[in-house]
Order: sequence, then structure tokens, then C-alpha cells
Amino acid sequence: MVLRKLIICICSVALAISSVSTASAGSKSRSSKGPKGQILTVTTAVGVTDGQEITVFGKNYDRNVGIYVAYCEMSKRGVKPEHCFGGINLTGSSKGSIWITSHKPFVVPSSVVRNFGKKGTFKVKVMVAKFIDKTDCSVVKCAVVTRADHTNSDYRKADVQVPISFK
Repeated sequence: MVLRKLIICICSVALAISSVSTASAGSKSRSSKGPKGQILTVTTAVGVTDGQEITVFGKNYDRNVGIYVAYCEMSKRGVKPEHCFGGINLTGSSKGSIWITSHKPFVVPSSVVRNFGKKGTFKVKVMVAKFIDKTDCSVVKCAVVTRADHTNSDYRKADVQVPISFK
């Protein structure tokens, strides 16, 4: 019985650690690991300024699941990130979200969608803002997130969030 409780406790701690953001001391970058082993890294996540464009890297993403990389209000685990800066970008007009897929529709211009690199990698720039509509991201937690694109929007295993903090 004691061993079973210990195993459950160890599993709970491992699960919590796998979804936690990490940052090295003095670094402005942060990374988070997703539920399928994907890694989302934001090069400047600490001390950002309103309107700053930050570089975002991803690796180990499932190339069969299109994603949005976006700047959104953080959501609870298992809840789709939706309140995003500039909305979810289906037209290529917003710098607050980028569509990445390996299955680009023929009729969609290349300026609207990016392709995954080898092994589910990507590198994009995303604009962050102190406010998403009326939400103040210096008070409410906001993050650079990945989530499944509009072709599979209820799929939560693509969700990864890296919190952003302002100066």
C-alpha cells in the first residue's frame, strides 16, 4: 500500500514537472514541454515591452497536426487557449499568431501559413502586447502558446504555454 502511494506521488510530481516552464538564472528565455514531448521555447519571455516581437522555436511537434503559435491569455490545462492578441490568424494579417502546418491548402497563400521543418520544428516571430482587448497582461497571466489549428481545434495534445512577463 505504501509503495503504491509512493508510485502515485512520484507520477504526479513527474507530470507536474513535464508541463512546467523552465528558465535558467539570469536568462530571459523560457521553455515548456508539451504532453507529446514537444518543446516550445520563447527567447525573450521575461521583461518584455508592449509591442515587442519575440522569437519562438518549437521542436518535436507532430507534423500531422497543424498548429497556431499565438500570444494569448493563459488557459487552464485542458482548456483551449482562445483569447489571443489579434485573434487566431487565418489571413496572415496579425503578428499575434502564426499558422504552421505540413498540409498547406493549395488555395492558401504562403504568406498566411508556414511549414513545419524536419522533426516538427519551427521558428517564428510573434508580437506580444500588454493588453489583449481589455485584459491587462501585467495583471492576468498571458503566454505564447501553441494549439491545434482550425482543422482539429478540439485536440488538446498540441497545447503548450510559455508565460510572458512585462517590465
